[in-house]
Amino acid sequence: MFCRICRSNRQSATRGPTQRPFIEIPCTNYRRDALDQHMTSKNHSACVAITAQTSKSLSISEAFQPIVNMEHEAIIGGFKCLYWLVKHEIAHHTNYPALLDLADLLGCEYFSKLRIDQRTNYRSHKIVDDMLQILAEVVDEPISAAIKTSKAVGLEIDESTDISVLKQLDIHVRYTDKEGQLFCQFLDLVSIPDGMARTIAEAVKEVIIEKGIPQDRIYGLGTDGAAVMTGKHNGTAKLLADTWPGLVTVHCAAHRLALACKDAADGVPYMKTFRKHLQDLHLYFRNSANRTSALKAAASVLQVAALKVTVPVTIETLRQIKAAGDKQPEGSFLAQVNEKVNNLNIDAEEERVRRDRGQPTSTGRFWTKFQNEVMDPYIDRLVEHLELRFQQVSILGAFNALGPPGPQADEGQAISDLKMLAKQFQVIQEMPLLHEWQSFKVLVTTGILKDKSQLEIMKAMTSQYDELHQLYPNLSLLSAIALTIPVASVNCERDFSAMNRIKTDLRNRLQGKSLTACMKISINGPPVSKFNFSRALELFFAQPRRIACTDASCQLCRK
Repeated sequence: MFCRICRSNRQSATRGPTQRPFIEIPCTNYRRDALDQHMTSKNHSACVAITAQTSKSLSISEAFQPIVNMEHEAIIGGFKCLYWLVKHEIAHHTNYPALLDLADLLGCEYFSKLRIDQRTNYRSHKIVDDMLQILAEVVDEPISAAIKTSKAVGLEIDESTDISVLKQLDIHVRYTDKEGQLFCQFLDLVSIPDGMARTIAEAVKEVIIEKGIPQDRIYGLGTDGAAVMTGKHNGTAKLLADTWPGLVTVHCAAHRLALACKDAADGVPYMKTFRKHLQDLHLYFRNSANRTSALKAAASVLQVAALKVTVPVTIETLRQIKAAGDKQPEGSFLAQVNEKVNNLNIDAEEERVRRDRGQPTSTGRFWTKFQNEVMDPYIDRLVEHLELRFQQVSILGAFNALGPPGPQADEGQAISDLKMLAKQFQVIQEMPLLHEWQSFKVLVTTGILKDKSQLEIMKAMTSQYDELHQLYPNLSLLSAIALTIPVASVNCERDFSAMNRIKTDLRNRLQGKSLTACMKISINGPPVSKFNFSRALELFFAQPRRIACTDASCQLCRK
């Protein structure tokens, strides 16, 4: 609500806020006491007196009558309907006109303003595509602005094939805002003719240039580890590193862990059979509700829970399991297996004896046989492949120098790590970095950064609102790089899941900018209630439109 009397005879604010309700900005409080408070204010009384003197007084109802441009409301309402459809991954071309008809039926009369004539009703596929691109641009604007202010940028890339058998390259971006907060956002989806390394590298460069992302701030690249991505001579990572020196390429930790487990299992006959049993079990339970219910009940009885581990801890744990042999820690899963195996009455062994196929195996020897033929060989191979596939983590491990010192901290190792980082990222000078670290470690042990985790320390160092980034420019940049280097490409997998939900068999013609816009809104877009539809309206009228409001002086739709 606006007060026409106060807006017509506006008095300058002598003190307090300059953006006053009813005058400079609309009042959104519809309680009567808000009206009474304004009517009794000195500013309103003065304006009423001026109006009385000029014989232009208005009634109370006229004074507080809302100023609404019905044409603008109709366009914003159309944007809201379209955004809701796309945000919920519903086919927008077919459902947008029907949703407008429903809103009109429910009493949103301003949608009649969209019907200019028989041929122009702002419901065609062309105008819907135009509005879709505007919505995607509004979503993209704050993200692009934040990326350009980030000290460091990391990329996650992956390629896949959609329902139309078109090869798509997904690009996900990691960046920090001015407060040091880390963000991971979908950046773009690009159709590529083939999956060759040079094609992928050129597509990534084109997107970076198009988005205006500073190329000298790109320090991290996460991939799924495929040969086309990580090839030493002509892989995508190598081609990009030639353009962006200092680029750290990371093979997705989840993919590496899966490959290590697979390679370890291939060398143990029993584990190969075990994998086949798991696949058979999956097929057995997949399409049966009754069987799935039984499986969930069994998981509850066995108290199965998910575990989160890190690679060094995992390797050390595996070695401890092997060293323990039949003396596994009390209460552990393997200790329970050992106890249950020793208490089994194996009918199969008795059957073997009855048929003269061999001597029975005593229950006490089952664990020894399991340990010698399955557990120890599998642990040995698993440790071997974990160390093999996770050996190139020295750069990532060097960032430990930015965290709190451990109980057995080695200052020499920390200095060595800092020198390694300075060599990797040539924009950082080694000697100033070491000088900064000498003062920095005091802050971490006894100063303002004491008792903080490494993540909290790096966020504080990256924040541009804190003086730390000015006092320690090199460590601040290293902190930003550490936060933005991706250690996995799982975000790309999530993007492809969204793509498959959006582009279905019934929507197989959706591609190019329209598909990308739908994904941006679905993945990055805020809720409908928080979307900036005013900005969408500005972009809409940036182009000549046949629809215009009745206000001849409107600067928005009559440019």
